[in-house]
Amino acid sequence: MALILYAAATLLWIWILSRVNLSLAYPWVAVGMVIVPLLGWLVFGERVGSIFWLGVAFIVIGVGLTQYAASPAA
Repeated sequence: MALILYAAATLLWIWILSRVNLSLAYPWVAVGMVIVPLLGWLVFGERVGSIFWLGVAFIVIGVGLTQYAASPAA
């Protein structure tokens, strides 16, 4: 199952890169650093400290800034 998911994610990434500039798409990889621990917390009840939430805030702000900077209006 893991190999199937990995292959699907790879094909999705290639499809995305064929339509979007890398500088616009790549910052979204950082969202995975938020989603995986968040799912661990929600699904498996893992402990997540306050520093984690601070880090999540920085990641979200960083992705937002990169997307804003890459937009044509900026």
